Amino acid sequence: MKPSHHQSAFTLVELMIAMILSIVLFAAISQVYLGSKQAFNSKNAQSRIQENGRFAITLLRRNLLNAGAGLLSYSDRPVIARGIHPEDARDDLFAEYWAPTDISQCDDGLIIFKDQLFRVFFRIDEDESGNPGLFCSSNKYDEGVMLVDGVEHMRIRLAIDKSAKLDHSKNLAYRSSSDIYASSEEDNVYAVHIALLVRSPKAILRQDSQQHYQLFDISIDKNDRYTRQLFFTTIPLRNRML
Repeated sequence: MKPSHHQSAFTLVELMIAMILSIVLFAAISQVYLGSKQAFNSKNAQSRIQENGRFAITLLRRNLLNAGAGLLSYSDRPVIARGIHPEDARDDLFAEYWAPTDISQCDDGLIIFKDQLFRVFFRIDEDESGNPGLFCSSNKYDEGVMLVDGVEHMRIRLAIDKSAKLDHSKNLAYRSSSDIYASSEEDNVYAVHIALLVRSPKAILRQDSQQHYQLFDISIDKNDRYTRQLFFTTIPLRNRML
């Protein structure tokens, strides 16, 4: 008589239980992965926003601190801020001064030599792909290059009181450029208060998010998947504070 060989197999119930456990385990691992990826993307985006915001502030500060240097009189306006699109907080900023050293123009790389008049224009615009940024041009307005990407909005207020405290919490010390120009006080600007709204390079949020930002007197509402941050700075025109 031949010996019998008994083979055991998984039952249908056992297979279903194993499948369910596998699905639950996979879902848990996927959730952890997606959470880690979201945290990494958020941290990376915040770092880029901080980097771009600080660089934009540094760039504006460097030029505005020199504004007015070498100009012959107060009738030479060292800074002009124009509210071209005030409802959208996309002001433009112009500064001029006699170059303290040899300076490379931001748009074409030409050198403005020491003790020559240097003019620089800053504005918010978009590149060919529709990405916003801070644009810079020298001695002309409608051209230039993007120096800082992600800058969506720039709102500017000007201080005309020499004794005003340079503190953005003292709102009454500053007025919009349109108000100052309407009252013909643009020759007496002593400080510039700037607000920048900078967004992340990519849309990283999982879904559209309603966001509200206040750039001085202008409210900006967004509803998308980008993350953003506001930056404020007050820059005295040292060549007018003397």
